[in-house]
Amino acid sequence: MKLSAVTVKNCKLVEKLQPFGIENPEPMFLFKNIQITQKRLLGQNQEHLKLRLDNIDAIAFKKGDLDKHLKIGDLVSFTARLNLNIWNGNTSPQLIIKDIL
Repeated sequence: MKLSAVTVKNCKLVEKLQPFGIENPEPMFLFKNIQITQKRLLGQNQEHLKLRLDNIDAIAFKKGDLDKHLKIGDLVSFTARLNLNIWNGNTSPQLIIKDIL
């Protein structure tokens, strides 16, 4: 999937496929060679990795250990699901990373 396809509209389209479960797994998308523009660790124990990929935020829960292997400017490939981040009254698309390849 192209990063440009990660939009609020497409996140809402995926939400319409709910409920997700064993017989209806949540769609995962493959992203290839996406450049990291920012990165930081989150969580009390810095166990989560937050990446900025062009104009899209992505979070990798329980993958903070990968921070030392990734640099700003690196190209990464990963699988992720689409998510809507609603904070302070603002809605933006976000990726929840499952695996960094």
